[in-house]
Amino acid sequence: MRFLINVIESIEKPAHSRQEIDAIDTFNDEMVAAGQRVLAVGIASPDNSILIDNRGGDVKYINESFNDSSEYISGIWIIDVQPDSGYFDPHSVPKDSALSPDQIKENLTENNQRQALKGIVIH
Repeated sequence: MRFLINVIESIEKPAHSRQEIDAIDTFNDEMVAAGQRVLAVGIASPDNSILIDNRGGDVKYINESFNDSSEYISGIWIIDVQPDSGYFDPHSVPKDSALSPDQIKENLTENNQRQALKGIVIH
């Protein structure tokens, strides 16, 4: 099962310390060694970003961030991990199940994410 992990930064926060960078490098190395990392990408900060807006067929290049938040996504990981035995498969629920769509969704968001993320090699 694939997951997208966003790396969220704050404009007010100082640059990563050497210890944080080393921890990120170790995390990357462990995911690669375990065959779990599909993609890892760093993204420019808002002050170095250009918003390309093509709505309505009129392309606009805007030298500003998409939103006015002090937080932004500075990178992403796409990982592929196999869930453990506690994983809930929504396709395994019988059509005559007493579970409502909301109960299934709640189970998916709370149980599956928790169970699948246990498989990531985080120490």
